[in-house]
Amino acid sequence: MEVIGDPSVLAAVAVLATKGVHMCASESRFRVSSETEFPETAPLRDEVQFLLRFAVLAPSGDNTQPWLFRLTDTGFHLIADRRRVLPVVDPHDRELVISCGAALGTFETAARRFGFDVSVNTFPEGRDSDLLAAIELVSGTTASTVEVALFDAIVDRRTTRTAFAMTPLPDALIKTCRDAAAGFGVTLDVIGEEDCRRDIAELVGEGDRRQFDDPCFRRELALWIRSRRSGSDEGMSGAGFGTPDVLSAVERLVIRTFDMGGGIAAADAKMIFAHPPALGLLSSPGDGPEDWIAAGRALARLLLLLTARGFTASSLNQPIEVAELRSRLRKAVVTAGYPQILLRMGRATAVPEPSERRELETILCDDQGRGEGAHEPLSRVSCRSWRCGDPQPLRVWSRRDGKPRCHPISWGQLQLPSDSVTGIRAVRSFQ
Repeated sequence: MEVIGDPSVLAAVAVLATKGVHMCASESRFRVSSETEFPETAPLRDEVQFLLRFAVLAPSGDNTQPWLFRLTDTGFHLIADRRRVLPVVDPHDRELVISCGAALGTFETAARRFGFDVSVNTFPEGRDSDLLAAIELVSGTTASTVEVALFDAIVDRRTTRTAFAMTPLPDALIKTCRDAAAGFGVTLDVIGEEDCRRDIAELVGEGDRRQFDDPCFRRELALWIRSRRSGSDEGMSGAGFGTPDVLSAVERLVIRTFDMGGGIAAADAKMIFAHPPALGLLSSPGDGPEDWIAAGRALARLLLLLTARGFTASSLNQPIEVAELRSRLRKAVVTAGYPQILLRMGRATAVPEPSERRELETILCDDQGRGEGAHEPLSRVSCRSWRCGDPQPLRVWSRRDGKPRCHPISWGQLQLPSDSVTGIRAVRSFQ
């Protein structure tokens, strides 16, 4: 404990924990298929499965990878894996759905590279269903050089939380990114005015202080910081913050134990002002699940456009994650939409190692919900009490008329028909 208490260690971890962690975990170390391996003469299901190996390289909040895929005869279904929620920082699953949208957007880029057109039907069973989208593939045209470059960028993309070089983003690239976001009905505002940047820095700092003042938030964040040496295929290594992976356990313990909001707020402000090539805000006209899916698809396209031109990004979502600050951010940027993702964009001075990814086989499930990626049956799930702060909702997975449903309920509402419940688990148990 003497090492943990050393002020230099605490200061270092505070800087490392700069909260770009949400929504932009970088892609995986696991072996990525080469484009030369595309099964061109195989059945469509095999081709879709090949393309999904690139979809899983999409960014997600704290690298939770909250998606499941169910193959169909014409494509696949994108399903929200509610077991991977972040209930403190994302109580309404907004970032979870955005993450799934990013996986969908990455898949679309991979599909176009191999000559497919993609048809997306969002929420075919309603907005409350875990089935977020039904995707169908049809033969299209040969990929353009731009689509090939964006496909190549999938495996090169990184989330960079360290300082950026002072290289400005070209005006032509900013316009291309804005046009790409607009194609999904999403607005990209690029902030350059010093007064606006100062207001944003203050909001980010206030978000840091509020979040780290909450022990539930610190425990949730610490839960997803994991060393690669642990064999975990999810979460964030300390290497993603610019420190040796071996210090991941130290970071996790310090973040869980100490309120470092003040130091992190100062580090974020320095990151915004000292190395400020560009700040970008993605906003949507509404704030429902359809808007979140669209924001995720736009985010995926934006990140690949940046990567293809040698730039990178990390998120500064604190003022969006703290509800009270979100309206103030909206006013500061003078946007008519609802803020969804706040990005710091620029050219990295060093390229971090990619984060881990789950193998595709653990994410696939069949038409009956069976498979390694399927929800566990009730008999294999333990319902644990919430041990941090006020009682939080549970999530109950039921199957009525053959359709999976997710029902948020309170602790006092556990009396449900036994034949309707096939899975129940707390949204999080901190230990």
